[in-house]
Amino acid sequence: NKWYDPTLGYGQIADLIFRNITAGTPFTQPSVIAGVNPQHEVTNVSISNVYMDGTCADSAADGNFQIDPSTTDQIRIMKSTAGGCQNPGTQ
Repeated sequence: NKWYDPTLGYGQIADLIFRNITAGTPFTQPSVIAGVNPQHEVTNVSISNVYMDGTCADSAADGNFQIDPSTTDQIRIMKSTAGGCQNPGTQ
């Protein structure tokens, strides 16, 4: 990785929003959300409006997300603020 400087070590990931993710088939492999260790965690991540194979994910299980509770905090998987998924292919 050309952006990784080993002299700086690991950092944290925080305050991310992923929206309007569409897939024509279910996710067969889990999407893993995890930090390197509890000191280098992933926090405050919102994943909204994930639409796959006709299903709107509003939980980790629905979207096949694997979230490590020991290295993450405030990870949210939800429908859009309007309360549902909007399939971009049908708009």
